[in-house]
Amino acid sequence: MFNGFTEETQDFLWGLRLNNDRSWFIPRKETFERVVKKPMDELAFQTLELMQERFEKEDFQVHIARIYRDARRLYGRGPYKDHLWFTIHTGQRHTGGPANWFEIGPEGYSLGMGMWSEKASLSQFFRKRIDADPKAFAAIARAVDDGTSQIWGDEYKKKKGERGPLIDPWYNRKNVNIGKEGPFGSLVADPNLPRILADQFAVYLPMYHFMLDVWHEAQAYEMDK
Repeated sequence: MFNGFTEETQDFLWGLRLNNDRSWFIPRKETFERVVKKPMDELAFQTLELMQERFEKEDFQVHIARIYRDARRLYGRGPYKDHLWFTIHTGQRHTGGPANWFEIGPEGYSLGMGMWSEKASLSQFFRKRIDADPKAFAAIARAVDDGTSQIWGDEYKKKKGERGPLIDPWYNRKNVNIGKEGPFGSLVADPNLPRILADQFAVYLPMYHFMLDVWHEAQAYEMDK
């Protein structure tokens, strides 16, 4: 059972950021397993279980990030990540598909839902689907606006269009996601965090389904090219 992340978790992540090398990590691997990996695994699978119970028709699965960076993509950084996350998604998620996530690092946490892709076609299909029925999308945007979440993502330097204050923050981004973040404090230490996450992901579910439809449409287009 998830019992919360502790100050020892935060201390370890700060230490790893400041000492990102094998000589520091290897003697402390047991600490990592106990104060970071174990609670992250427990949180991920408990959240997944709650999502599966609540949405039986959804094929929700979980992916938990590894602490080790890809050796081919170090780019001068150390061999370890100083933040870890998990994602919950339906079916076989490929790069760019939508996912719910929770992430923890030395400064704090973030959680949310979104999709990322380097291909411009995905954002093009996103806008195309909005344009096809802006009223329907506006209803989804209202449904996921809980008053505490933010819309994130790189904005275009030149707007792709103006669809009103409700739709524009979604419409004019290269990649788009919605979520919230906070300091390393009471939320991440709360044993009820799995239910808190499941409740929040449920709020985002209408937008998740919208993005999933967009992603499938973009994938079909790429395969037919």
